[in-house]
Amino acid sequence: VLTVGLLLDVPLAPAAALAATGALDLDRRLRVLVGDERGLLFDGGVSHRRLRLKGGESVLEVTATDRLAELDRRFRQSSHLDTSFGAMARMFLADLGIAVVGADDGPSLPVLLQPGISELELLTRIGQRAGRHFHLDHETLWTFDAEGLALPPVQLRPETGLLEVDI
Repeated sequence: VLTVGLLLDVPLAPAAALAATGALDLDRRLRVLVGDERGLLFDGGVSHRRLRLKGGESVLEVTATDRLAELDRRFRQSSHLDTSFGAMARMFLADLGIAVVGADDGPSLPVLLQPGISELELLTRIGQRAGRHFHLDHETLWTFDAEGLALPPVQLRPETGLLEVDI
């Protein structure tokens, strides 16, 4: 879940009036970029919008969830034989259009039970047991071990209008 606060250049009352007319209505996606498309920090569905006053200024708060949140809403009781972290990630994410990329799938697990927990919780537990971690980057789930990912760091620039981000 990501909540972003955007500073508006209008007082709260006019901003609320604009929101009521739909002028401030966001589409159903929130994308947070740094620079161009390669600087995509977050891409998800908007779940909540709220106008508020903070420090005398109008702030539009937008809350959104990424596509991994869908896994947190899927519960089932099932068992899996001779599988791995990577294989389970590919199975869970295939219908969401998310590719799984990593050095290897991790160790094979002879029997795996899913006792009514969410797919995201199961994937997290399998990852912990296998020493694997994951990171969603737009449409790719990167899997990695304790060595991490060899990706360049993303530079954040507060002067571009980003007021606050809570993750």
